[in-house]
Amino acid sequence: MDRMTALCRLSQHGLASQGRRPVWATALCLVALCAASPLRPLLRADLSAEEKPVALDRFEITGERSGDSRYNAPSTFTGTKTDTALINVPQSLTVLTGEQMRDQHMTSIGEVVRYVPGVVAHQGENNRDQVIFRGNSSSADFFVNGVRDDVQYQRDVYNLDRVEILRGPNAMIFGRGGGGGIINRSTKEAVPGGRREFSFSGGSFGHARATLDVNESLNDRAAVRLNAMFEDTGSFRDGVNLRRKGINPSLSYLAAPQTKLTLHYEYLNDQRTADRGITSWQGRPAPVPIEQFFGNPADSYVVAKVNLVTALLDHRTAAGLRLRNRTLAGAYDRGYQNYVPGAVNSAQTLVALTAYNARTKRDNLFNQTDLTYTANRGGVRHTLLGG
Repeated sequence: MDRMTALCRLSQHGLASQGRRPVWATALCLVALCAASPLRPLLRADLSAEEKPVALDRFEITGERSGDSRYNAPSTFTGTKTDTALINVPQSLTVLTGEQMRDQHMTSIGEVVRYVPGVVAHQGENNRDQVIFRGNSSSADFFVNGVRDDVQYQRDVYNLDRVEILRGPNAMIFGRGGGGGIINRSTKEAVPGGRREFSFSGGSFGHARATLDVNESLNDRAAVRLNAMFEDTGSFRDGVNLRRKGINPSLSYLAAPQTKLTLHYEYLNDQRTADRGITSWQGRPAPVPIEQFFGNPADSYVVAKVNLVTALLDHRTAAGLRLRNRTLAGAYDRGYQNYVPGAVNSAQTLVALTAYNARTKRDNLFNQTDLTYTANRGGVRHTLLGG
């Protein structure tokens, strides 16, 4: 053996009786292995001309801000019920614009909150929208155009201009409800000008979804808009499917230079399979095929039929007063029935199944009036709100 290898082995042998190896001995062994390795020539910097690194010419990359503000929402009504810049709202507020939801192909509230810090989507027993605001669970703190929409169902986003998510206590502005926050959906409204937009998406498991957005001016004072949606899709789960459709016509009418009337009607029909997933075994998912459905999928259903009518009267005066009166009338008819897989026996041959159902049929009528006064006094802009 050569000298370096012998030195390494002697060093190891001399320390065996002490039950430890100092750092210098380990390093010495590594040096000995490198000295004796057939790869030793590769450690030298004697590269041939072909192996030397190639120096590239210097280049620069420059860019500039495009000015695209499609994802930027500088102000909101949700936090204070006044047209306030987001930077001046003394609460944590996130706004997702319709363009962002469209570009990222969001179709549900659960997909919307995926990008919102402090808010997590809950399964909601697969029959309703339910979210966790900073640890506070809620299935009722939902609003549409600032008015409560608290019946438990699963909402779509096809007709939304934006979604505003407020985190933190909200009783002073929104009345009863949870202390965690609220989700407000602002629907698209008819505007002057023309617009034609149609989208279609398809995917695995028979997924198909189509949306329509048409806007048209009737004259210099009135405009109409129509949003519609249809979706039919399956799932990797046995017997699980979803079919929903919605339509939302709206009308904007300028009754006077400072008075605007906006009308909305929405019909949503959502039918899907209530799927509670697979059971567990010893704290882990049971070793069954991932597509296994426990119970009868044909007898596990969620049905929601929603009719919403909203009207907004917005009037301004030269004295700085602004009156906003909004009315919402809603008719909700929903029901569900599902199977819940329970405990597994010790032989892993039987699983306990329980089933239950529920139905909600409700009519809502809300009216709220906000009076805002704006003035500049003493070099300070003041905004007073009453309602």
